[in-house]
Amino acid sequence: AVVSTQSTGEIAEITGIYILHLINEYLNTIQDRCDVGLYRDDGLIYLENANGPLVNRMIKELHKNFERQKLNHYRASQKNDTFLDTTLSTEDGSYRPYRKPNSKICYVSNASNHPPSILKNIPSSIETRLSNISSSESEFNEARQDYNEALKRAGYEGNLEFKPEDEKKKKKKKK
Repeated sequence: AVVSTQSTGEIAEITGIYILHLINEYLNTIQDRCDVGLYRDDGLIYLENANGPLVNRMIKELHKNFERQKLNHYRASQKNDTFLDTTLSTEDGSYRPYRKPNSKICYVSNASNHPPSILKNIPSSIETRLSNISSSESEFNEARQDYNEALKRAGYEGNLEFKPEDEKKKKKKKK
């Protein structure tokens, strides 16, 4: 039987919802405060105030549950982990932008025929995204050089600047 791309995506989403259900069902029986996130093939579980032995027991039980469902799983980290484009540290609560090693950042050329409003907003969108996934200005500054260079290669001017969370909230949309 042939499965269309659209059907495959829907099957993946339904499977993801089922996996979230299984994980939540298990975790809520043994842990008061936990959050579970899933995006395509990336999952993340946050446990508040869980000690090492409890976390190890939970990991083993989750692995058994995945094996019963014939699902693959991979490493668990109690200190640092990456989720999509962010590295998270449970040791100090910090987070910062993440890129795969040797990956090249590439943006739409400023000379392309995209609508001017789209082209104009690319640098500020990148700046906002990097600020949002940086817990501090120093985390932002460590990552910004590569993004500035990519924007320059695409024909954009200026330098990315860190925008703290409260500064972003002060801006109000014009009605």
